Amino acid sequence: MRGRARRPAAAGVVLAAAISAGALTRARADAVDAPSAFTVGILRRDAMIVPFANYDGKTWHADWPQPRKDDDVPVDLRSVPKGWWGRAGVRQTWQSWGVGQDPPSLLHVLQPDWFTSYCVRGIGLRTDYHARLPLPPPNVRPYPTDGLAVSPPQPLERVEIVPPGDSRRLRLTPMILESFNRTEREIGVEVHHPIPQAVREQIAPVIEAMYASPDGRVLYIEAAREYHDRMDPSACRAVAFGGGWFVRGDHDLYAPLQTYVQVLDCDRDGASYMLPLGIMRLSGRTFWLAQFSGWDGAQYEVDAIEPKTVERVISRSGGGC
Repeated sequence: MRGRARRPAAAGVVLAAAISAGALTRARADAVDAPSAFTVGILRRDAMIVPFANYDGKTWHADWPQPRKDDDVPVDLRSVPKGWWGRAGVRQTWQSWGVGQDPPSLLHVLQPDWFTSYCVRGIGLRTDYHARLPLPPPNVRPYPTDGLAVSPPQPLERVEIVPPGDSRRLRLTPMILESFNRTEREIGVEVHHPIPQAVREQIAPVIEAMYASPDGRVLYIEAAREYHDRMDPSACRAVAFGGGWFVRGDHDLYAPLQTYVQVLDCDRDGASYMLPLGIMRLSGRTFWLAQFSGWDGAQYEVDAIEPKTVERVISRSGGGC
């Protein structure tokens, strides 16, 4: 059973730097020549960069082709259609930001190449990246993403993975419970819910993942509550999976910015999990770059936190079945 698959988007952070008067003068001089346009892509473990968005100095665009059943691969970088690159133009050197805490490094493109993603093939940029972990078979779903690639290099804020036991998990538990209860009541009005309301609302959702902007102002949460057979506790009947974005306001209290809940079969087919890639602040707005993936597909997003909502600015398929 499925219902209300409304997964949200984005979060943000403010970049700050303390610089001396002399450094400020140099920074202003450098800014004159600094490129205002850049491209971002995911870095796959097989050394492939897959561009999914480009920034032209004011707005985001998505020009690189999405994976399809079959595409011709350009023989070299000069053969890549100009329209694929966006305003930043051909990009041969990329800055890679790993999902962990390692410092960024530079990668160099060797050639365009195709890659397998779910049931389709896409075109990416094969690089000189060397993964620390073993390469899985190419048909693994989803194929591992090792980080974000940016060209030319840009400032990036890393997303904090909030560990179990953090006080923020406890503080948000009542709010998540209320969100699950409210949404599942709405689902039950539209379609048959396999679990009676009185039974399901006695079960507290378990927070499975929590991500935070470095200043702790914005959180993204994934939570679930499983429904088991009363006669056989080992037998699962359904799973409510959801979460969303929460923002900290006055008195250090968090409020929901955008949330969602799905009621799924026990295999969770249809659930989508976030892999946060980084946070950027551009033109007075804050953007969270992330991958969302599940059993049947993946997508790459640029999401903006607004005062009262989350805007999905870019959403590109990373393959699917």
